[in-house]
Amino acid sequence: MKNNKLFVWVGVLLILGLASCEYEVIQPETVAPADSTKVYSFASDIMPMLKNLGCANCHPSAGGFDLSDAKAYESVKSKVTVATPETSAFYTKITGTTPHAGKILSTQNKADLLEWIKQGAKE
Repeated sequence: MKNNKLFVWVGVLLILGLASCEYEVIQPETVAPADSTKVYSFASDIMPMLKNLGCANCHPSAGGFDLSDAKAYESVKSKVTVATPETSAFYTKITGTTPHAGKILSTQNKADLLEWIKQGAKE
């Protein structure tokens, strides 16, 4: 009988303890709309983003995903799906949707990148 009372008190204390917890609600980040009147290009808009993040430090010309100046466009383009921009491997990695050890883009840069892909991911 003593054990039953102990379990009841432990249960009550546990419930009260959990009920008093405060939880922070995390709102999903919304991407600001890009300037759809602007024509985005890899050289003038996307490559500077990659340089600012230091992407070439982890993706040098040693093979694999090469973000050196000479090969960056080809490497990125191979990971872009114009038909479904939001699911492109490059977009999901650099925006943090897919786990990535590197840095991720700011909200505005995410919008610009998405617009560049929607426009056909031109060089």
